[in-house]
Formats: sequence, C-alpha cells, structure tokens
Amino acid sequence: MSLPVFTYRQLSSPSTLTTTIASNVASGASSFTVAAAVSGSATANYASTYGTVLAGSTTMTVSSSSNIAAGQLVTSVVSTTGTASLGSSVIAVGSASNLLTGQIVSGHGIQSTTQVVSISGTNVTVSLPTTSAISSENLTFTNPAIQPNTLVVSVAGDTVTLSQPVISAVGGIYVTFAAYTMTIPASSLSGPQAAVFEAGTAVVGMSVNGAGIATGTIAAAFSISGSTITITLSQPVAELLSSSTVTFIGNGLTQGQIVSVPGIPSGTPVASVSGTVVSIAPFTTTTTISSGTSVTFTSAGGDPLRGQGLSNFLSGINAVAQAIQTRLLLLQGEWFLNLQTGTPLFQSILGVPNTNDGVALILRQRILGTPYVTGLSNLVVTYAGANRSYSFSCDVQTVYGTITLNQPLPGIQATV
Repeated sequence: MSLPVFTYRQLSSPSTLTTTIASNVASGASSFTVAAAVSGSATANYASTYGTVLAGSTTMTVSSSSNIAAGQLVTSVVSTTGTASLGSSVIAVGSASNLLTGQIVSGHGIQSTTQVVSISGTNVTVSLPTTSAISSENLTFTNPAIQPNTLVVSVAGDTVTLSQPVISAVGGIYVTFAAYTMTIPASSLSGPQAAVFEAGTAVVGMSVNGAGIATGTIAAAFSISGSTITITLSQPVAELLSSSTVTFIGNGLTQGQIVSVPGIPSGTPVASVSGTVVSIAPFTTTTTISSGTSVTFTSAGGDPLRGQGLSNFLSGINAVAQAIQTRLLLLQGEWFLNLQTGTPLFQSILGVPNTNDGVALILRQRILGTPYVTGLSNLVVTYAGANRSYSFSCDVQTVYGTITLNQPLPGIQATV
C-alpha cells in the first residue's frame, strides 16, 4: 500500500549574530552600517535554459549546457508579478513568458495547490480563487514535474543527468541550474577577519551577502586548496557570479531579526539588509552610537521559507513534524480569522492554575489534530517552579513513522 503524499512549507531556524557598528551613527538615524568580517571576489555557476525529458527519466536534453555542472540544484520556477481581486480565478501577470498550464502558483493571496488552468495573453486562469486582493504581488510558478531537491549528477554535451526522475514528461520547459558552491581567490580577501577567514576559523555560519545571494544565506561548509577557497552555501545562488563582490558577516544577518544595541529601542526589528547596511525604518536611533559598538541580531525563526519553489517544502514524515510545530506554535487568539484556534498558552497554561495532566491533555489534542498523526505515547510534561515554565516530551506515531518531540513550551524540536 502506497503512502499518501503530504507536503508542508519549511520554516526558518533560530539564529543569533553578534558584530560591531562600522561607523558612527547619529541620533534619529533609521539605518546603520555593520562591520563586514570579510569581503572577497566570488565565482559561482548559474544557468537558465530550456529542457526536455521523458516521464520517469533522469536524462534531460537542454538547449545549452553552458555553466551547468554537477551538484547544482535543478528547478523550473518562473517569477513574475500578479494582480487580482478578492475571490478571482484570473490573475493579470506582469509577464506570461515561460508560464505553462499545470504549474503550481504560490504567493500572497494564493491558496495552497493552486495550479495554472489556462493562459490568454497576460491573463492567467488558476484552479482556486484568491483569498485576498493582490496588486503587483510577487508570484512564483513552479513546474511540479521536477521533484524537490533534484541535483545535477553529470553533464555530457547537452545531456544532463539528474539525481531524481521527473514525475511527468516535459518538453522545452524553462529550467534553472543553480550552484551551492562558490570559489574565492584568497588574494581577493579583505576585512578585519581576512586572515582568520583564510585559515578557515569560524567561517561556517557566517551570513553571506551580495548580488545574486538569496536573503538569509549562510556559509554551510568551508574548504581551501592552495590559494582557492570554496564555500558551500545554505541556499543556491540566484544568478551567475563572476568575480562578484560578496561579504561575510558574523552569523546570519537577515530581515525580521531583533536588534539589540544601546541607542535603539528594545524589540526593534531589521526592516531590510543591503550588503552591510541595516535599515530599521520606521524606527530610529534614540542616541548616537559609536563605531565599534557591539550589536546583536536575534531571530526566533519560524518564518516560511520562500524563493525556491517546491524546494522550500518538506514531504512525508518531515512535513508532519513541521505541521506539528506549526500547530503548537500557533497561539490561541493569534489568528484573526479564528481567534479560538491555537494553543491556549496564556489562557490555560502559563500564569493560570493548571496541572501537568491538564497541560498534557491540551498538548495531546493539538498534536493529534495534525494531518497523518495516528497516535501519541510517552507524553511527559514537567513544570519548573523556579522560572514558572513547562517542558514536554513525547513520541508521535504517524503514517510515515515515529517522531520524537522534546522542548520547552512554546518552542518545539522534532527528531524523525
């Protein structure tokens, strides 16, 4: 008996970055510059072309194999803008180039599993109506024929061997091949930690920034051979890099993190990041901040990952684990469309009389309500009086296997 297909969008992991202010910041400023640990000139392969492949095959014929190499991520994702009214099944797109029927549509106001039904000029008819009005919103159109996390195994002429077979036959579809690795000549390095970086110390985990680098990318692995440094990235590059300037900063600088430094109001989030320039608009500094002052950026994680089509989705047991996490982290009263749904953390757990058995019942109900969860065992809830907090652990049975949960409330960590 075959298992059901279940996918769920991945959420980002928690991260903390500590670096320094690069130059003096005036009072009332809405942005500041942080010190880049290292800058260098990077090269990384990226290609966009058209491919044809038979259903169930791992051999794709491409129009051009230039800049395609083993290890690259293979996707068929087209990005454009879209405008539609609430409840509409017709979206006016900025460009219909490379759009095809059957593509999965994602973006603000678009329901999960929405597909392209037909295309007429720049009007795209989709299978499900929009959940809100959208106006020039960024949308992605993903061809489901290429499985998530498909990589290039080898290239011979214009024939590319894939790591996974395609689900259905495709002919002349738009395909991208994006490298996870970049190379940097050691001679191009500059910055206060250039020597440390060249030695390979504390490089893994650094935030990577620059043109063609997706927001939130970090250095996942590091190696050096002679005078050439190779960095493996947490996300593939978004364009061809040819002696392109990249900067490495601490450990994971990205939008939405909370800024902690004297002179900036507590709880202020990062509005945007451009290289080493951090914007906190509409917030501003309350005092001057001197160059060299230590600044910390903290992210609780939990944000949906986007930008890589189906590669941002988990499947099977990992998707169920993510769904459990989402159900437990959704707090009662947090979702405006249904104020009663969610974990009653403040209503029935923290700050109110309750017992471990009572908390266990609440957690059991939230977990068992997750799709494809079939049972729950070994549930243990512990109350720590010193800091008035709960933690729990349990084993969750699913149609795909068993998941072990063990984490303080309201956080959660899953082992599958």
